[in-house]
Amino acid sequence: MTIPPSTPPISIWPALRGGSLRPLTGGLINVSFQVGDPPLGVLQRLHPVFAPEVNLDIAAVTRHLGARGLVTPRLLETERGGLWHIDAEGACWRALSWVPGLSYSTLRGPAQAAAAGALVARWHRAVADLEHHFVAGRSGVHDTPAHMRALVEALDAYPDHRLRDPVGALADELLGDWARWRGRMDLPPRITHGDLKVSNLRFAPSGEGRCLLDLDTVGRLPLDAELGDAWRSWCNPAA
Repeated sequence: MTIPPSTPPISIWPALRGGSLRPLTGGLINVSFQVGDPPLGVLQRLHPVFAPEVNLDIAAVTRHLGARGLVTPRLLETERGGLWHIDAEGACWRALSWVPGLSYSTLRGPAQAAAAGALVARWHRAVADLEHHFVAGRSGVHDTPAHMRALVEALDAYPDHRLRDPVGALADELLGDWARWRGRMDLPPRITHGDLKVSNLRFAPSGEGRCLLDLDTVGRLPLDAELGDAWRSWCNPAA
């Protein structure tokens, strides 16, 4: 990965001055760099799907987590005291503190799964009493009925598509499972991380879960959507 030409001067963030950039792999949306070696922090260019104001939500959540004694990455202020920087090309950049530890693309056994679950439980317990109006939430991301309707509409709209048969077979299985679902659909929204794939969890070398990363998706969801999204990743041996 090469550094995009729109990368802002690191000097915008006093805490990162003098550090070199090294691309961080594994992220699917934002472009991320380690600054310095040993690390001074993380520099990120946000994907346009996230409004810059998402950093206001992140600041509120991480401030609350810190007050509850949890380890968490924190936004670093620019030299003007801002939480983000818009470059000449309109891209939004931010800097975060570095949390030492290890990240993985797959869980490595029951002990690590237990540590992951304990970390998420501590995180949820810590934010349970946070009063915050989220300004950059992404609505509809976990609206399963809407996704099922969109699947049916897509099948009807493209009957002659070259992938209609293989997609149709998978769609029939999904729609059949959905038709047989008898579980609750009315759990109340609560503050959640919103993207608990295993690579968004940070572990200590001892194996204990340290913190949750990539907080762009924080907001309110029912607990079943939050945990279902976690298990989708944690139970997938193919990463």
